[in-house]
Amino acid sequence: MRNQSLMDEVNELRATIEQYKINLQGESNRNAQIDTYLTGLPTKEEHADALRRLTVAQRHAADMEKKIEEINTKLEQYETKLSTSKIQLKRSEDREKLLQTQLNMAMQRLHSQSGTNGLGGVRRQVTPEFVDDLHCELNHYRSSYEQLKKVSPHTFFR
Repeated sequence: MRNQSLMDEVNELRATIEQYKINLQGESNRNAQIDTYLTGLPTKEEHADALRRLTVAQRHAADMEKKIEEINTKLEQYETKLSTSKIQLKRSEDREKLLQTQLNMAMQRLHSQSGTNGLGGVRRQVTPEFVDDLHCELNHYRSSYEQLKKVSPHTFFR
């Protein structure tokens, strides 16, 4: 009986050893998985390099946002100038039409006066000052109009 009990104890110990082997194999597999996972993680140097690149990218993004804001501000200023220029252009066109009409009327008066002034068809060589002023102003508006056309041809003349 003593032999039997020793045999039973030996069998129990063998079963326990087998269980320990199975547990040990499971732990070894888990450790291998953890090692594989840890091997895939970045090193301290790789992490520091990634952090540095991220910081540079964030600074670059902030600079770009600042530039975009500056460009938007300039765009708003240019849109305001464009709106003002359109208004001035319309006024210049209206003024040019008015001046052309006044010039035409002044020329008609000049022609009618020179035909009836008793000089027998000899035309006067003197042009009234206001006609010269009208010519100057008309030329000024025409040059302004042409300059504005050159600055933004796509906006005004579609």
